[in-house]
Amino acid sequence: MLGRAVGSCSCIVALSGAGCGRIGYDAVTDAGAETDAAVDAAVDAAVDAGPDPLLAGCVLYQHMDEPSWSGLSGEVGDACGDDDRGTATAGATTVASGVRGRAGEFSGGSSCVRIADRAGLHAGAALTISAWVFPTALDGSREFGIVSKRVDYGVAGEYSVFLWSGDHVYVDVDTENDRLNGSAVLVNDAWQQVTVVYDGAVASDQRIRTYVDGALDVIATETSATATAFATDLYVGCLPLGMPAQAFVGKLDEIVIWTRALSPAEVGAWYQQTRP
Repeated sequence: MLGRAVGSCSCIVALSGAGCGRIGYDAVTDAGAETDAAVDAAVDAAVDAGPDPLLAGCVLYQHMDEPSWSGLSGEVGDACGDDDRGTATAGATTVASGVRGRAGEFSGGSSCVRIADRAGLHAGAALTISAWVFPTALDGSREFGIVSKRVDYGVAGEYSVFLWSGDHVYVDVDTENDRLNGSAVLVNDAWQQVTVVYDGAVASDQRIRTYVDGALDVIATETSATATAFATDLYVGCLPLGMPAQAFVGKLDEIVIWTRALSPAEVGAWYQQTRP
């Protein structure tokens, strides 16, 4: 519930240096009369006013709190500078039951949010992607895109995070040359946070780390020390396959991309600050 007090904050204070509790919660009280939308707006204002040090290097932050999406260009907001507003496609819309406020709802097919390519979205030598996911159609075999910057499999693929075989998290960096999959099994009808960290500055066998709910899942090899900068659009909620396709089925919320590698402690703190 938004606005509730948090009794202890020692690990978060050490990282954020700005008060106790999750992002923006200190500025909000739950008097019982505020609507969810009003509370969420206050939380978002606190996030944007900081900025919290954990958001340093953030290039995209989609709260997905718009009342609805009708497919108008740029109607999906970006809280990290508002440079990368997105456009919903194929019936993607928002619903009230998000992790914080509303969430994006995706129905498969080609439903997703498209963000035009921009230099600031290129990974370079470091990248972190985090998203809260609420799948409803996992079956152990189908692909469900979360965040992807590619044209097709093996074609201009800068980075992708998706769910696939065995309901694990899969990661591609630099045109799928070292595809990896996580170990944790995600489940239907529950909110889970997926975070992927790529760090080209470390040894190749340490360059990819996946986390589920703030806890380390796997460490894997990536041979590329820098992700090739392809002039491809960014997609949230689908995995392009020659067209927007392999869309997520369920809800996504609090989509964040950083062009830096978050530390394990920062990943854990981000989970604590954004969890329900």
